[in-house]
Amino acid sequence: MLFILIPIYLIIFIEYLFIRKLYYTDIHKAVWKNDLELVKSFLDSDPRICNSADVTEYGEGNTPLHYAAYQGNSSIAIELISRGANINQVNDNGFTPLFLAAQREQLKICELLIQKGADPTIYGILDTSKDVYYDDSTKPSIVEVLCPVDHIKDYPALKSIFEVIEKCNVPKKIEVKSIKLKLSNGNIYFSPPKQRDYTQLPCKEFIVNFISDDKNIVDIQLKAKLPKENQDIELKLQIDSYKKLLPLLKDNKLSYKVSAINAMGYGPESEVGYIDV
Repeated sequence: MLFILIPIYLIIFIEYLFIRKLYYTDIHKAVWKNDLELVKSFLDSDPRICNSADVTEYGEGNTPLHYAAYQGNSSIAIELISRGANINQVNDNGFTPLFLAAQREQLKICELLIQKGADPTIYGILDTSKDVYYDDSTKPSIVEVLCPVDHIKDYPALKSIFEVIEKCNVPKKIEVKSIKLKLSNGNIYFSPPKQRDYTQLPCKEFIVNFISDDKNIVDIQLKAKLPKENQDIELKLQIDSYKKLLPLLKDNKLSYKVSAINAMGYGPESEVGYIDV
């Protein structure tokens, strides 16, 4: 009797998996539903789908590992990685599974992905004008360069996970010859250095400190926020600040130092540079 029951239960289980496959239709939905056994079944049928991109209307090219990272499902993530999932595969926006895990403060998944070789400096482009879930009727659209480390500002616990990666160190010394500051019509035009020459992380902000000829820091500091990497920007000077700087400029007594800031913190200042007028 026992020998008869075992095949019956086996048949029922196989039919159960088959029905779930029909219901979920693909591995992406199975991962999204946190159904580990069904994920295994899909992978057994075709191991190549562990890196398949979701090409449905709202899939954004996410792989099964993207969804596992987003959901914080370590068991499914481990299964996918063991079957050959690409840790650093990007979706249509250039974001990796690690980015989605960090975005959701999935700390255990972040640790797992880092241990398996995930690169936290790979960045993509957030463009809310293309996001069907973003209500641009109340807020202006945003275009921003982001990588996993950028989520530290919202979730400080991520910093200890990412700081073990050498690429995540604060920026190295900046060569002043790679920077250009020009004063024209009361505004400062700032040309930042090529970031990949001194940091692996995109720098969102530079701090410009002005220095008088007696080496004292002038009490004017400008923050240069970059909308895009390596893009020149115009810094508006307040009238009072301009009046304070102008005499020093005329007498050739004004210089500057620049600090680069990435998501891990401040880098060292550049050497002294001189402003073009």
